[in-house]
Amino acid sequence: MGVPLRYLDILRVDARGSVSPAPTLRVVVRIQKPNGDVVTLEFIATVSTDRTASQTDRRVEKVYEGEIVSACIFVQSGTTPKRGVVYASLELQTQDNIAQVYLCSGYVADREFPTYPYLVPPGPTGGRGNIRSITGTNPAAGVEMSEAVPTNAMWRLISLRVVIVGGAVAFTPEFQVTDGTTDKWRSPPITVTAATTEVMVLAEHGAFLEGSTSFFAFPRDFYLPEAYVVRTANITVDDDYGAPEFVVEEWLVV
Repeated sequence: MGVPLRYLDILRVDARGSVSPAPTLRVVVRIQKPNGDVVTLEFIATVSTDRTASQTDRRVEKVYEGEIVSACIFVQSGTTPKRGVVYASLELQTQDNIAQVYLCSGYVADREFPTYPYLVPPGPTGGRGNIRSITGTNPAAGVEMSEAVPTNAMWRLISLRVVIVGGAVAFTPEFQVTDGTTDKWRSPPITVTAATTEVMVLAEHGAFLEGSTSFFAFPRDFYLPEAYVVRTANITVDDDYGAPEFVVEEWLVV
């Protein structure tokens, strides 16, 4: 037995993305009417580009009263995103605001799309994410390297490479992962002698990256929620980091 659909109910799509330009989505809902006929309701939904919610509402006309037997959300136009980049959900809001029913949710990607009655949770529990290479901010001399996980995102850190040019005296840099306040993981410090160049690499299970001079093994499947910070510590006034180079698996999360 399907979900009842009544005159003036609202079908609502919440679609958020992290790619620009964003694709346009098509929503297809099949409804069985009281007389047994099956009709199809279709409409277009928009996707945000900044991971925030883009909401599209469709008010149900009387001709579509009946029971929902199937529904799906897929790419109508634009480039089909990689998995983890666009997340969409379809819900039914009754006209009197008494009931709210989630019909389907999940990532919209190549050969994958939300389908009623399945709810795929955002993040790693719902499947693989999007592998990204990210070049972070190049800090000024004497300033620590620091990069935060974006809002409405989750990272699995695969590797981080950063070059440091030592100043007039030796110093002992280390990597840290914090929730913005409390350290969640810290590497052992190394010693960088004065006026030398060190290529520091943080990699999952200590994987080797060519050209590196210092290795730090990062735990496998250490997931970093939004606002977590990957940073260095113990810099002195004339030491100078270059721009960090990250490889991460990223999920858009709600």
